Amino acid sequence: MEEQAFETIKLLPRRDLETFALRAAIHMREARREMESGRFFSAVLMGFLLGALVASAAFLLGSSLG
Repeated sequence: MEEQAFETIKLLPRRDLETFALRAAIHMREARREMESGRFFSAVLMGFLLGALVASAAFLLGSSLG
């Protein structure tokens, strides 16, 4: 399947090949941007959860000492 797609791409005229390359580059850039935004969201969420865990531990420690 991949080989057939590769052969089809090789047979494209230059103008269509340039259009295909531009669309592929834009698609790859958008996919990378989505991946980075997903990582940022995960990092923010993990930071929030870690902060909640530390706050809970501090509250429990404070209530047991007080």
